[in-house]
Amino acid sequence: MLFFIDESWQTIGKREIGALGGVAVPEPKYNDFCREVFGIKRDVLGARELIECELKGNSCFAKSAFRKLEATGHSRLLEAAGKMLATIKRHEGKVFLIWTSDPTLSLLNNPNSTELSKPYSNCCLICGH
Repeated sequence: MLFFIDESWQTIGKREIGALGGVAVPEPKYNDFCREVFGIKRDVLGARELIECELKGNSCFAKSAFRKLEATGHSRLLEAAGKMLATIKRHEGKVFLIWTSDPTLSLLNNPNSTELSKPYSNCCLICGH
């Protein structure tokens, strides 16, 4: 399995929430998966390389994207999100997310590059991975 991972800390309501999410894709499907992801990013965001133009959930699922869909019958960002989810499914990807609202864990950087920082290592101890 190969992993695509991202982390975020946001204030939701009055709570700080930290999250680590990702997609695991079987290694034999990696090249085709990346090709399709690039096609989505190229067509929607104008990317010229796979690493350009991150497709962000907070943009794809923003109220403005739904308003545009309602007003015009189409939202390129919602279309891209739908295509991305279909691509993950088609390539047998597995989506995962862990989160914490513990304010003592707001510093996710770990000076030891061979270890996961505390919120993530605690999750791994619980789930056994």
